[in-house]
Amino acid sequence: YKKIRIAPYMPDDISFAEAVVSTNYGEIKATLRRENALNAEIDIPVGTSATFVYGDKELNLCSGHHSIKI
Repeated sequence: YKKIRIAPYMPDDISFAEAVVSTNYGEIKATLRRENALNAEIDIPVGTSATFVYGDKELNLCSGHHSIKI
C-alpha cells in the first residue's frame, strides 16, 4: 500500500480502538482513545503516505509517527 486511508468510526460507547496492518513497506498502526477529544497515535511506514479522516476533518500524513488530537 503506497497510499493509505484511515477513516475510523467510533460509536459513543467505544473509548479505545487499535489496529495494526502489516504491508510490504512495514506496519501501519493506529491507536485511538476518546477522552474529551479523540487522541490518535498513527504510524505510517517509510515510502508511503496516508489520509486520516474523522468526521469532517481530513489530514494528509507522510511516513512516520503522528500524534493527532481532534
